[in-house]
Amino acid sequence: MPTWMIIIIGCAALVTALGVLWSKVLRPAATLITEAERAIPVLRDVTATFSGDSNVFKVIREIAAQFRTDSGSSLRDVVNRLEEAAAASKVTDEQLRASTEALRVSAESTKELAREDRAHVAELLTLLQTLNGKVDVNSSRVLDAASEAGIVADDLEASHKRAELHADDAVPGLAADAAARRPTPKEEK
Repeated sequence: MPTWMIIIIGCAALVTALGVLWSKVLRPAATLITEAERAIPVLRDVTATFSGDSNVFKVIREIAAQFRTDSGSSLRDVVNRLEEAAAASKVTDEQLRASTEALRVSAESTKELAREDRAHVAELLTLLQTLNGKVDVNSSRVLDAASEAGIVADDLEASHKRAELHADDAVPGLAADAAARRPTPKEEK
């Protein structure tokens, strides 16, 4: 194999080794150092807080357990229940909004129907007043006709009485003449 090929293969192996070294060792180490720099103040606070307590890991386990679900007593379970309540509240809110809109539409339609009913009642009242006026006119005509009929009946009765008074007379037509003439004041009584 020629030397130049050995050099190229060696360079490729070196670049590959550096890439693997960077991705598997150096970059994770840099990330770990960065995270450690952020975690060091927290670890100092935890160390200062629990500095004479031998139950540090027990407390940390209890805190970690609060972020897992269990039979309903952990903080995670409380958060889950709050999320479910918020979702149910959202559904209830949507139902209330729909009910409110239905009530608003119902109230508007009721107002419109009431407006139409008032207009219809006003129209019927006008027609009733017109009809009442016509009934009054016709009833006065009927009363006038009835009083005239009464007068005519009285005149006819008086004519019959006058004709009966002269029915026995021997003069032909005297009874008819008596019925046709106007009654005298003495006969009217």
